[in-house]
Amino acid sequence: MKSILKAGNTGIPLHVLSTESYNSWFEQQSKRIKNWLKQTHFDGKGSSLIPDAEGNLQQVLFVSDNSSNYFVCGDLINTLPANDYLLVADEGVLPAIAFSWLMGSY
Repeated sequence: MKSILKAGNTGIPLHVLSTESYNSWFEQQSKRIKNWLKQTHFDGKGSSLIPDAEGNLQQVLFVSDNSSNYFVCGDLINTLPANDYLLVADEGVLPAIAFSWLMGSY
């Protein structure tokens, strides 16, 4: 059986942010990541697949108005490339994200 959701501390970082925290997150990023987001016209909402210098998937960014909405991330499981992802989000929204991820796989 394929694992849909598992606990761990490895994988491609999947950053789930609210629109309020996006600017702060953006300012802490490297010049390369800032340039990538600008060049791909990322407007601070939705998702962005961020590559490393060799073009491999380095991290995923997902920004929404309400990260605690229980259905906000439902499509991610179906739209992201198959891989292991490490969820990076505020602890308070983890249950909503996990629920949304699992419902999207249903």
